[in-house]
Amino acid sequence: MAASTCPVCDAPVDSSARRCNHCGTAFVIPEAAVAPLFPPITLHSSLRSCPACGRQVSIHAPACPQCGEPFTSRPRGPTTVELTAKRWKAVMLLGILVAVTFGALAGFAALMIEPSPGSVESIPILVCAALSAVGVAIYVLGRIAAWWHHG
Repeated sequence: MAASTCPVCDAPVDSSARRCNHCGTAFVIPEAAVAPLFPPITLHSSLRSCPACGRQVSIHAPACPQCGEPFTSRPRGPTTVELTAKRWKAVMLLGILVAVTFGALAGFAALMIEPSPGSVESIPILVCAALSAVGVAIYVLGRIAAWWHHG
């Protein structure tokens, strides 16, 4: 055991002593010299410091409740949600209009003409029905393109 001296009376004392045996002066033992009874436990902190005011705030908070500083970098202006919406919605609308218009014309022609099967009179009805199918195809392609370009 290493010996040291009392700072008050200069009496020799043991380095691990808490008091001087001669004058009774209490010694202050630095915390680094005292071994902890239990090892420190590292917990995952659920708090973070606000960069603006320094307050401890939950990691789940979107902004500091004291100063209002946002924790996530969000754009300050308006956010465009769907970049391809108008173009592909216009294509889908065109497909619906073509399908409905030519489907209605095919139905109207079938009522007015009343053709016999295989006659020349049924050609306008078949053309209108085919164009109605083209309109449905345009709508489906517009829908697929909107999905492909936007996700």
